[in-house]
Amino acid sequence: MKKLVMTLAAALFATALMAQVVSKNIVGYQTVTLTPSKFTHVSPTFITVGGPAQVTLADLQGDFAEMDSVQFMDGLSATASEYFWLVDGSLAPDGTGWYADDFGTHAGNTVIGAGVSVLYSSQGATALVFSGEVNTNDVAVVTGAGFTPTGNPYPVDTTLGAIAFVGISEMCSVQIMSDIAATAAEYFWLEDGSLAPSGTGWYADDFTTPADDTVIGAGMGFLFSEQGTSTAITFASPL
Repeated sequence: MKKLVMTLAAALFATALMAQVVSKNIVGYQTVTLTPSKFTHVSPTFITVGGPAQVTLADLQGDFAEMDSVQFMDGLSATASEYFWLVDGSLAPDGTGWYADDFGTHAGNTVIGAGVSVLYSSQGATALVFSGEVNTNDVAVVTGAGFTPTGNPYPVDTTLGAIAFVGISEMCSVQIMSDIAATAAEYFWLEDGSLAPSGTGWYADDFTTPADDTVIGAGMGFLFSEQGTSTAITFASPL
């Protein structure tokens, strides 16, 4: 995964610049570095200023290249839906923007909810920018069968041990994806008195090395693999 960059100083500076916006929240932005022809697994780190806890494709900013795409994943970690950036005067039928995979239907209003992660496929873009307000509320994600694409929805790093996984079953796992959308690393939930070698918690795939302190970077997406019925994942707001 590429490094996700965010400075709180920039966020505070942006707050001063946006004095016309009445909000008690920190307002700012985060730049995600992209590699052309590669995937980056991301979860938006801001919400709409003064609005709901979500953003849309139209809220995303960056040096987008034609045919860049955003992919939403299903419970099998396959592509459930895909949206493409098309350019006016080229492939776009009705102005530059995001379109569905029929290349005709506008898709800028497609919602990326808080705690949802997507795969950004870059065809030439080198930067993706999230901006808005930092969510003051905790973000809860309820899993179902198979994989749940989720991620850190705040512009500050966290760790696996700091994320609440209520109702989790042994051998549930968190998978970090590489830039070719394959599993780069996997961490397993093991329980004391069963498979855990030294207390209940997260372990590397050697089932021995504790992994509670594994960093989940600001805006980093991951796949949660459910081995039970359902798990309530809660990310605590940094505010």
